Amino acid sequence: MNHSTATRNLTTFKRDRRKLARSQNGVGLIEVLISLVILAVGALAIANLHTASNVAMRNSADYFKLNELSYSVIENLKADSANAELGAYNTEYTQTVANASAPATVSKKINAWKNAVANIVPLGEMQIDCATSECLVSLRWYETSQKGSNSQVYNVRSPI
Repeated sequence: MNHSTATRNLTTFKRDRRKLARSQNGVGLIEVLISLVILAVGALAIANLHTASNVAMRNSADYFKLNELSYSVIENLKADSANAELGAYNTEYTQTVANASAPATVSKKINAWKNAVANIVPLGEMQIDCATSECLVSLRWYETSQKGSNSQVYNVRSPI
C-alpha cells in the first residue's frame, strides 16, 4: 500500500466520521422534558385508578356484609314468626334501639342487628316492617365514595 492510498483512506475515514457525528446528535432538553411530562401523567393516572379500585373494593365488601346481615335477619324473623306477625320486630330507621314494648329477646336481637349495620357502613340504619304474611328488611347507609352525601337503600322482602 503506498502513501497516497493511505492518505486517501485516512481522509475518507475522517470525513465519514464527521458525517456520522453530525447525524448522531444527543437527546435535547425539550425531548427529555416532554418524556418526563408523559411519564408523570401516566403515573398520576395509575395512582387515580388504584384509589378508585380501593374504594370500589371497600363498597363491594360493605354490600356483601349488608346482604349477609339482611338474610340473617330474615331467617331469624322466620324462626320467630309468631312475634314477627304481631309486629314485635317492627322498627324505624331513626330508632337506635328496639321499642320498649318489645319482648326482651326481641329487643336484644333488634339492638344487635342495628349495631351490626352501624358497624358495617357509615351512618348505617335498619328498618323492619312485618305484616301478617311477610317482612321487609330495609338497610340504609352512605357510601364511602359519596362522602356521606347520598343515601343507599337495600331492601329484602320475604314471606314469614
